[in-house]
Amino acid sequence: MNKLFFRVMVCFVGVLVIGVLAVAFANGGNLFNKISPKEDVVTQKETALKIGKALLKEHFPDYFSGSEVVIEVVEKNGTWIVYNVIDREGITVDGQTWTLDGGEIYVEFSKKNGEVIRIGSTE
Repeated sequence: MNKLFFRVMVCFVGVLVIGVLAVAFANGGNLFNKISPKEDVVTQKETALKIGKALLKEHFPDYFSGSEVVIEVVEKNGTWIVYNVIDREGITVDGQTWTLDGGEIYVEFSKKNGEVIRIGSTE
C-alpha cells in the first residue's frame, strides 16, 4: 500500500510540474502576466509628494538632517517631478535683484506606472 501511495504522489507531482511549465511557456516564459495599467497609477499630487519625498530621503539623507526641507511636486508631460525648494536672492553686476527658485535634489517618476525616470542632484 505504501509503494502504491508513493507512486501516485510522484505521478501527481510530475503532472503538476508539467502543468506549471506548460502555463509558463504559454505565457512567453513568464508564470505571471505583466499587466499594464490602463489609467495612471499615481494620480494624486499628495501621493506623488509622499513617494518622491521617501525616495529623496532614501537617496539623499544628508539633506534631511537638521533644518526643515521644503519639498515641492509638479506634474509635467505624464511625470511627477519632486524636488527641494530653494529660494536664493542675489544682485547682478548692474544692481538688479534676481531670485532662484529651484531644487538641488530631485526625482522624476511616471504617473502611469510609478517607474523612476531619474533621480539626482544639481550639484
